[in-house]
Amino acid sequence: MATAVTVGTVERGQWRLGLFVRPPLAARELLFGLSFAVILILACDALILLSTGARHRAGSGFPWIELMTVFFPAAIHEELLFRGYVFQKLRRWRRGVAIVLSAAIFAALHGRNIGVSP
Repeated sequence: MATAVTVGTVERGQWRLGLFVRPPLAARELLFGLSFAVILILACDALILLSTGARHRAGSGFPWIELMTVFFPAAIHEELLFRGYVFQKLRRWRRGVAIVLSAAIFAALHGRNIGVSP
């Protein structure tokens, strides 16, 4: 439902997300974001392995179908909301402030998720 409302709002032109930028800028930002995400994921994985008894098991597989049907749509919607709307509104002050505040809001809203916080 929330995704449908978001898409409808964007389509009516009432919510400018800044998605339409020059291709070189879009490519550069995409590569930077993907690289940063990979580095963060690997660092988090390493910290989890070093600080807990968790271990990777060969052959355990990865639930691709569940990821694509459940988590991918939620991730897209959250990116549109937090990196799109919230970030764009906060960017009026400064880019650094927008990054920190949008990340803090995102973390605050997800801090009580099962398995995220004690």
